[in-house]
Amino acid sequence: MKTIDKAEKIVGYIGLAGCIVAALAIVFNFGVIIADVFGRFVLHKAVRGSSEYVGLGETVLIFFGMAYTQHKKGMVEITFFMRKLPGHGPMICWTVVNWFSAIVGVLLTYASFVHAGFLKTMKAATDTLYIPYYPFYYLMAVGLALFAIELIYGAVRNTIGLFHKDLRERIISEWPM
Repeated sequence: MKTIDKAEKIVGYIGLAGCIVAALAIVFNFGVIIADVFGRFVLHKAVRGSSEYVGLGETVLIFFGMAYTQHKKGMVEITFFMRKLPGHGPMICWTVVNWFSAIVGVLLTYASFVHAGFLKTMKAATDTLYIPYYPFYYLMAVGLALFAIELIYGAVRNTIGLFHKDLRERIISEWPM
């Protein structure tokens, strides 16, 4: 179990990194919005491209925040139903769901990196300020990679929990009621 605890700590740092980046993105968005509102009503001049800045900042916020939310077990889950299953049924069901989620997370990460490369090749940019999209799609892919690491860790942990009663009980005790 020491290995699981060490892995939990490392994955916790990954989730925290996502949280910090997401927090910086939200502070950036607030700054742009405040500057835009202040500029419009006091200086009578809006921040050019403010909606583009905020939209791109939201991309970073959402995808980096997902890793932290997963680590803190803030995602909506169907554990109420699984608690009703007999024997090892809850853990087996939960492990299958987690492996499926991990595979989807890895595929989303891969697709995001591919799409970011495509946007770079196409030189796609925003309409007003011509900010290239690809750096933000790469950031989105990094956020998804952090999320995928959290999902993979959860799937591995749950698989180990199938064979170790104390870990299985700890995992089930973490499920929301």
